[in-house]
Amino acid sequence: MKKLIVAAAMMLASIDASAANRYAVISDSIFTQAYGTTRPSKMAFNLVSAKIDAIVHVIGSPGATVAPQGGHLGAVDMLDAIEFISGRGGMDGVFIQVSTNDHGLGVPLETYKSSLRTLVSGIQSKGLGVMCIKPIWKFNQDVSNAVGLKLSHYQQAMTDVCAEYGAATLTFNATSADFVEGVHLNEAGHSKFAEWFINVGAYLGAWKRI
Repeated sequence: MKKLIVAAAMMLASIDASAANRYAVISDSIFTQAYGTTRPSKMAFNLVSAKIDAIVHVIGSPGATVAPQGGHLGAVDMLDAIEFISGRGGMDGVFIQVSTNDHGLGVPLETYKSSLRTLVSGIQSKGLGVMCIKPIWKFNQDVSNAVGLKLSHYQQAMTDVCAEYGAATLTFNATSADFVEGVHLNEAGHSKFAEWFINVGAYLGAWKRI
């Protein structure tokens, strides 16, 4: 509870009462691309946006990792995009929800942690709050990757790194029933996540449900 209160204070520190609160979510294909029979209109953040009095920008890409990998930029390289969005209309905080591909692609844990530190500290240096969302359940989470790590190693690493900067790490409790194929959310899973996310923000005072 103490961590949530501290995180809430950080997240709300730069709110401008004269305008809608604005946030960004850094994500990967889970929230940037519809899979299976999932309709884009039923994806989590389309549902969220229709139910809160705030603006939530989703930034990211399918296959995104926290650390640069395989010649591609990582979430750590999104600081310029965050600054662009914040500079154009102001922003209050950033939710970091990206890591499942770090596990899948075998990113070494120290590389992951180093990049996450740069990302979190970089966001905070812009006067923005940070909330971390632990890597979500997936069907092969207990399978060791190419460097011998399970998803739980990245979950713990995120918790530890975010705590270093006073940012809480939140857990979305998912099960196999929430997914199309064990990795990407189905419509029920998106709806479940949306309700969870809305409740988190409402609890923190970031927005009100409409």
